[in-house]
Amino acid sequence: MMADKQDTDTKEQPKQEVDEKPEEQENGNIEETQSEPAARARTFTEKGRIYSEQQMEKSFSSLKSLCTRITVMVNNREPEERISQKYRDWMESYEDFLDRHYSHSRKLNQTDLSDYLKTYDERETYLQNFKTALQDYFASQAKIKEQQSKSLPEDGQDNRSFGRGQYSTVSAVSSRKLAEEEKRAELEAKKESLKKKKEIELAKVALKMEEEKLEIETNIAMAKAKTKVFDKFE
Repeated sequence: MMADKQDTDTKEQPKQEVDEKPEEQENGNIEETQSEPAARARTFTEKGRIYSEQQMEKSFSSLKSLCTRITVMVNNREPEERISQKYRDWMESYEDFLDRHYSHSRKLNQTDLSDYLKTYDERETYLQNFKTALQDYFASQAKIKEQQSKSLPEDGQDNRSFGRGQYSTVSAVSSRKLAEEEKRAELEAKKESLKKKKEIELAKVALKMEEEKLEIETNIAMAKAKTKVFDKFE
């Protein structure tokens, strides 16, 4: 009887080793597989994501304050040159906002990116509406000055009147030149925005592929571990 019991204990011991060892191998393979794609994805840590979101919020708040300031200047009929200068400041801040948006969005995971883009679209709509309204203002001012410049001095007018006419013509040309420069700056910003949107879409596709690859690699690791378990019994 004691001999039979010893034989039974001897047979059960290898089984415990078989149960424990594959589990260690299985877990080890999964961790190793997960760490490599995670490094390639370069997503935010939680602390980094929160900090970056705060910077995005500050950038948008700065732009929004400029929108309010410029609107007040237009309503108060301040000199167009001052409004134009403030608009150039706005364009610089807007380009910085786009840069931050691109840098922030490419490091988000799929879930966070989807939520963030909803907020970004609302902000972008607000900014584009403001820019369109301001462009309409500059266009109307240029049209008014152009009509004024067509009023040429008649015979008999004194030199002072003629001088004012010349000044009006030069002012109208300067206004049109400024409007063209602003239009070009707007188109450049739009071009850059489209480029960055395309890169974000590509980043989203790449992230999706990385997730699928991770899932496949994990399943392969699990299958290998199970195969090793069965090999122990053969």
